[in-house]
Amino acid sequence: MGPREFILIGPVPGMIVGVTLLGAWTIFNRGKRRGRGPLWVAPVVFALGFLPAFLANNSIARVWPRDGSYRFPHVALAAMLAGLGCVLIHKPAFVRHVISASALGFCVWVVIGSMPAVSLARADLVVWIVAVGIGGSAVVALTDWAGNSQPAWVLPTQLVFVALATSLICLYSSIAILSQHAGGVVAMATAAAIVGAIHKGMSISRGGTLVLYSLLAALCVGATQHTSYPLHLSAYVLVLIAPLGSLVAVIPSVRRGQSWKATALALAGVLIPLIAAVGIALLTRHVSEPYDG
Repeated sequence: MGPREFILIGPVPGMIVGVTLLGAWTIFNRGKRRGRGPLWVAPVVFALGFLPAFLANNSIARVWPRDGSYRFPHVALAAMLAGLGCVLIHKPAFVRHVISASALGFCVWVVIGSMPAVSLARADLVVWIVAVGIGGSAVVALTDWAGNSQPAWVLPTQLVFVALATSLICLYSSIAILSQHAGGVVAMATAAAIVGAIHKGMSISRGGTLVLYSLLAALCVGATQHTSYPLHLSAYVLVLIAPLGSLVAVIPSVRRGQSWKATALALAGVLIPLIAAVGIALLTRHVSEPYDG
């Protein structure tokens, strides 16, 4: 990876997200407006911020590439539209879950539904779409719920950990391109965490979380189809459910305690499965049998 790629993967997405979120929440706070704030900004800026990371090693030569490996901008766009829908629709909550599940399922289909190098049975594709769609929607909703009880920087920090683990496991799976895509998510989530530390009321819940999680889910599922190490599947599954570890912070006995302890437990709850996932990927890389063909 040369200087150009490094800048497009790290500093550029981070700057786009950081400057935009900081400006939006500064304007909102100075205006002393009431309400939830400009939640719609996060899904838009996360989708736009991912594009430089993708373009670091790819080009958008076609509106609809034949190979799903080049459709991550489509994932970002679909997740952004779904995220905006989740921000704008307050009630009923069931509608937001349907939107999230549909978007996640669509993102999976976009990536692995058409990979020339992968022979995926229709039944397996349906399982992936349904599992990630319904399961991922639940993870996003519960993660947002737990994050709303924590300082603004905690939720994006947890997603930094998830994205970093995704990048490392993709690297251990010998899929450098997807690892670098995940690096772009690391940069964006880091920028959001910094803004959250500055503006206490900032939030990326609903739409923002959905976009980042959709990108990571698409990367993980795509990596399972490309890797030569089938035992890495368990590592990717652990990554996708790791955000649920933040639910430890909403346990009544924890919530009644000191706030810093709840924050530490929320971060640890996410880190522990991620460390296990990275360990599995590292240790099984040398004992896994490659796929036939």
